Amino acid sequence: MMQRVLQSLICLTLLVALRTAFGGDIVLRSSIRIAEDATVSLGDVAALFGEDAQKYAELPLDVGIAKQGSRVREVSLDDVRIALREAGASFGRLTLSGSTCRILAGGTEPAPESEEPIRTDNVAEIVSLEGPPTVRRTIAAHLAGLYEVDPEDLRLRFQRDDHAFVDASQWGRQVVLQPTTTASSKRMLIEVRTYADRTLLEARTVAVEAEVMRDIFVVRHDVQRGDSLTETAVMATRLWLSPAGSPPLTDIEEINGATARSRLLAGTVLRASSVKAPILVRRNELVDVYCVVGGVEIVTRARAMDQGRRDDVIELRLERGSRSFTARVVGRGVVAMDMAGVETRAEGDGQ
Repeated sequence: MMQRVLQSLICLTLLVALRTAFGGDIVLRSSIRIAEDATVSLGDVAALFGEDAQKYAELPLDVGIAKQGSRVREVSLDDVRIALREAGASFGRLTLSGSTCRILAGGTEPAPESEEPIRTDNVAEIVSLEGPPTVRRTIAAHLAGLYEVDPEDLRLRFQRDDHAFVDASQWGRQVVLQPTTTASSKRMLIEVRTYADRTLLEARTVAVEAEVMRDIFVVRHDVQRGDSLTETAVMATRLWLSPAGSPPLTDIEEINGATARSRLLAGTVLRASSVKAPILVRRNELVDVYCVVGGVEIVTRARAMDQGRRDDVIELRLERGSRSFTARVVGRGVVAMDMAGVETRAEGDGQ
């Protein structure tokens, strides 16, 4: 039985890995302006991130006709899904977001007075995704998805020399982003290319610093190196943090029983590097084992052969079984099956 469960889990994990390795994001724009007789493609109405999304840039969309008395047509996220399905797209590799894109008649850009004002300051700010399409808004939508936060929980700081470029209207143009640094960099470098009628207009590398609003914990008072932490020693709060550096601790279970690696002053943000994680599973302890097979969650009990901290992979054995297996520690007395657990070993195998 355990062998069948493990084999099913391999398939599930591989599907997740494929989506992570080859995935793409499609973010529907709020509005575009295009000539009434022009063919509307996916690249016109959405920002496309990743090769799996960008290969559908020229996919034509059926936008129907405008309502009586209006020249505005609309494309919904459902319309995009239908077109992608008919094109044979793999939704396991694509993430779709947005609601409806309004298609305004006319191929010319709005008058200069309707464009975004060019900023001259250099402060981090929340970027509204509403309004005419700009490079600033396209980058903001991409990073909000990358950091898995709402747009209002993301602040961006661009270089002064880039303000005119990132705030220029991109009506009728396609904006393609290609990050050249990791998401955990303090300053991200993003290669931006803009196209009109599939002709490259401009290519430029833009530097941007991000700040994300996070629910985190800070210490209430000074903590000495080696001291154990408890709930009473910390305080939950929300702060703007750079995604760079060691990730902040967001789960009280990661703090209870942890020990300080160095002296922590009152008000210090607790990060993974600040503490030595607590032992969540002890040797010979009976623990809950979770795995998901075909959308069904399976829970069983097993005995831990090792102790472990969060994310440690430890060996376990079913109470009435002769084979051991491995799983990842995810909480106090709780482990989850993953790729590390697909190898089982019978007692006496010697491997």
